Amino acid sequence: MGKPLEAKESSNSLTVRDNRTGKVYNVPIVDNSISATAFKAMSALPAPGEREENETEKGLRVSDRGFLNTAVMRSTITYIDGEAGGSVSLTLKAATNNLCVQGDTPSNNSHSIPHIWKPLAEFENEVIHHGTVHADAEQFCRSFRYDAHPMAILTSAFAYLGSYYREANPSLQGQNIFTSGDKASLELMDKQIYRLIGKATTLAAMAYRVRQGRDFVTPPTGLSYTGSFLYQMDHLGEENYVPNPVLEKALDVLFLLHADHELNASATTVLQTGSSLVDPYSAIAAGCASLYGPLHGGANEAVIRMLISIGKPENVPAFIEAVKKREKVLSGFGHRVYKTSDPRSFIVRKTADEVFKITGKDELLETAMALHDAAMKDEYFIKRKLAPNVDFCGLIYRAMGFPLDFFPVLFAVPRVVGWLAHWRQVWRWQMMLQEGGVKIWRPRQIYVGAGKRDYVPVDKRVAVEGPRVTPSKVFHSGTPDFVQCQKSEISWAPTTGPYNLIVVAAEDPCGDPLFDLGDHDDTSIHWTAALPTGTKVQLSVEDSAGDEAWSGVITVGQSNDSSCVPNSVLNAVKSESASESASASASAQASSVKASSTRASSTTVQSTPATTLVVTPTATVNVAGSTAEGPSPSAVGAAASNPLGFGNGAPSLRQSTPVVVLGALAAVLAFSL
Repeated sequence: MGKPLEAKESSNSLTVRDNRTGKVYNVPIVDNSISATAFKAMSALPAPGEREENETEKGLRVSDRGFLNTAVMRSTITYIDGEAGGSVSLTLKAATNNLCVQGDTPSNNSHSIPHIWKPLAEFENEVIHHGTVHADAEQFCRSFRYDAHPMAILTSAFAYLGSYYREANPSLQGQNIFTSGDKASLELMDKQIYRLIGKATTLAAMAYRVRQGRDFVTPPTGLSYTGSFLYQMDHLGEENYVPNPVLEKALDVLFLLHADHELNASATTVLQTGSSLVDPYSAIAAGCASLYGPLHGGANEAVIRMLISIGKPENVPAFIEAVKKREKVLSGFGHRVYKTSDPRSFIVRKTADEVFKITGKDELLETAMALHDAAMKDEYFIKRKLAPNVDFCGLIYRAMGFPLDFFPVLFAVPRVVGWLAHWRQVWRWQMMLQEGGVKIWRPRQIYVGAGKRDYVPVDKRVAVEGPRVTPSKVFHSGTPDFVQCQKSEISWAPTTGPYNLIVVAAEDPCGDPLFDLGDHDDTSIHWTAALPTGTKVQLSVEDSAGDEAWSGVITVGQSNDSSCVPNSVLNAVKSESASESASASASAQASSVKASSTRASSTTVQSTPATTLVVTPTATVNVAGSTAEGPSPSAVGAAASNPLGFGNGAPSLRQSTPVVVLGALAAVLAFSL
């Protein structure tokens, strides 16, 4: 393929004329695709002055940044028609798992090929049977900080699992343990698949409960996959406890929608990692890390944060205009594949209606619908094909009482099925059956850096400075957060804007502010510290709900530039410094203490690092059957007085007995200075 044309070209082929050489090439088209390696035959002599690194004599390379039009494998698992807004339909959960993993839906009389097929009930039972983890997993999960992100725990836990199953590690047992193609090889592969699907909910529930300070729950018997998951998260020791069937079904539907979505970023990561013949546990951990990103599995969390920042439906028009001006980011609209409405969004909406009948409507629903209607009617979004996608399922998760930062976990657990389906298929087809056997996935690059260079001793090299070439300065603990007359960035986690920010004297935080930095809709500002070296201040931010947060004490660092500080302030500091020096003769120890803390000429003393704001919501925690108002969403993304993250009027739990109620904790926001 890709050789110069010698005979009449086939009608199902691509004819390429290389104008550099005048040669004509005929490239076969198979399934509406051409082989990228065919272009390697299209070589030419380098043009005058052309870079040697272009490797022109070795043939053309195909450039596709972001894999916008690259097919890396043949698959029978999932097909997405992005233009029409459709995908392969999936039904029952066990059938879906078997469809993904085995290549078709199971049946109750499918024993004719027993090694590949398993009846639906047997398949589900096998998965549930492998839900139990080693007792040491409890110690592993509890080794994380109390505020560790659950995705960090889950990602680590998948890799940790691999340490138990030496028989499934090609690095220990030989690289052909999954690629030999015999019965034992396939059975070994399938056993790891059962283990990973079964333990995914267990590990996710452990990541949830370790955040709540609860004991872990052994996976129950007799419940469905999602029923077992809810049980492990919410069971508090009651007899005969079962999750609410409506919420169990809702989670089941959402898991089906998330089970697979072709070669997305995380699925590709799993296959890229797996191509090195690493064990499946490490490959799944890599996929989990990929899913963690805000452009992938973190998208539905971003939607809720966006809706919280918008607030009420009447604020939608202003937000839409800000998006058009690129001042705001619109989350939950548009999709890399779907160019019309994401078909999953219609199922999500129907599921949401069922959930809200049990939990009550989330206060953000009206805002979400107002945003949806406004965007769908606006020509700006219509032209860009920014239709709502499935990430609005975050409203359902929020209504069920899941914390915001747990949303990616609810995406990762069902997606394990899709990852393993592709992994199994690649092992069976690409690595076992295709000509040439195992091929590690190794993309090329177009090198545009410096060519060959002579070695220059370190002491004779000329420093290169400037953005992107000079390492950024790192401020370590003990260094000042503010520097006199230098600009600093102040940022905080979003709650309900606008936000008012003031700077006060550390010794009199309740007195008049030194600076009122005004009201801001965004969650970050830049400010030049017009204060003398050594001044100790604190920052206070108050949101529109009246919740206030304070920084620690910040000491202004020394700078040669004092032009921004008013003379009256500088003179006052100098006078105070002189007074301190005069008193030094009376008490050397007192002088030492005084000089280290207040004199502008002394070494800056950094007290408690000003990196934390503590919010104490004034509203009470909502509990089942209570009419008390829930806390305002001032603790988004952090451990809050309501760690489940529900807002005013939103349901407080999954409505499955027992009620999930946690003690009040202080919510933490962060200043990045």
